[in-house]
Amino acid sequence: MSEWEDILGSGALLCKRGADYVPGDGSAAAHQGQLVTLALVGRVVATGAEFVRDAAFRYRVGDLDVVRGVDLAVRMMALGDAWTIRLQPRLAFATIGLAPRVPPDADVEYEIALTKLGDVLLPVESMPLVLRKARAADRKEAGNAHFRAGRMDAAGTCYSQALRCLTFGKGDGPKEEPLPAGDAEWCALFESCSNNLSTVHVRAGERAKARGLGRAVLKVNPDSLKALVHVGTAAVRASDFDEAARTLERALRLRPGFAPAVRQLAILKQKRARHAVAERKMSRRMMGGGGRADPAHGGGEVSSEGESAEGSAAPAATPAATPAATPAATPAATKADPLAVHSVARWRTPLLAALAAVLLAIGAKVWLGEIGF
Repeated sequence: MSEWEDILGSGALLCKRGADYVPGDGSAAAHQGQLVTLALVGRVVATGAEFVRDAAFRYRVGDLDVVRGVDLAVRMMALGDAWTIRLQPRLAFATIGLAPRVPPDADVEYEIALTKLGDVLLPVESMPLVLRKARAADRKEAGNAHFRAGRMDAAGTCYSQALRCLTFGKGDGPKEEPLPAGDAEWCALFESCSNNLSTVHVRAGERAKARGLGRAVLKVNPDSLKALVHVGTAAVRASDFDEAARTLERALRLRPGFAPAVRQLAILKQKRARHAVAERKMSRRMMGGGGRADPAHGGGEVSSEGESAEGSAAPAATPAATPAATPAATPAATKADPLAVHSVARWRTPLLAALAAVLLAIGAKVWLGEIGF
């Protein structure tokens, strides 16, 4: 077969097999977790520049020690197959590239020959403790390499694989407990892998996941500085002021002046101040809104805290300004009261209008002779 075959139907993975290629029955295919050996040559499509050549490249299928496109192709190959594959950037080096040999957003081409099939990795649940720790340490180092290269997705996958070796069940940390808790090497691996994965989540903006991982670490090591800052930062974002203050202040006790903790505590102080102002405004609305008019200050509004609308404090009443007793109103004073006059005027006008209408109606009937006197 000499033409390119679109394996995924999207153009992201094209494959060209040899003319003598015959699909097998899967008995000699590479499987998840299996150690394989490849003869591998990689080139940049646009320039033809070669960036890798290895006659005996070994990796475990699914471990992402190769780009995703190669891993996908190997899963479909059988022992002895030789393929040429062409990958779009999203299945190769994406927007990061592989400096200085592969530029960002570059299509790449690989010549791959599957030369050897090795052992298949045991399921995590069946691994002895020594093998679990060795596997976790290997995945941690692979994750660190991806992290340094800026490949955050691959780094996160490797750290998750490590944590699955260090926890019960199939969890990746937050809902699981490290095992065994008394093993210092075990707990150190759990702490470092969890903190590294938490950093990946922080960079992706996934603060809740980072907070969960940090809490799991703090159960193992309450003095983990990275975990304290990750949990505190996520708590600040979630306006969980108590947890934020508790974790960040503990971080500063462990390392006075630690810049990330100082910065987050400053943000926490600002958020608390804004929250307090919002609570006071809400309290005023619930108690009747905008306050009362103060005639002594020209009708300006007075808040519940004794401040006028202009922001100046309302003066307290003095004994000289407050009469001992208010004299009873006299009839003369009542007549002179403009409020009282206004009150009478409000009902007098409609009453007189109604009376005039009745008199006009009676006059009209008398004139027409309908009513006699």
